[in-house]
Amino acid sequence: MTDPRRPPLTLTRQQLYDRVWSVSAVQIAKELGVSDVAVAKACKRHQIPKPPLGYWAKLAAGKASPRPALPVLVDPKLQSVTFSPAPPRASRPP
Repeated sequence: MTDPRRPPLTLTRQQLYDRVWSVSAVQIAKELGVSDVAVAKACKRHQIPKPPLGYWAKLAAGKASPRPALPVLVDPKLQSVTFSPAPPRASRPP
């Protein structure tokens, strides 16, 4: 079920690739209204390389690993990624 207040957002593979390498998946997920697991699955499905574990800590220490190139895909269905935000969760009474 999607949140009627937040329409689905479609990004190109290149846009998602650039975003994944500029901020963490958790931050992207918050902006898109999805989970970080949804971002990771979308990257895997669309063959978008993600930073390895520890990348952001190494980057902060000035020792970031190189960024791999975005692989070329010919399937037009995989050229865009659509995220449908989930509705906000209702809080439970104490």
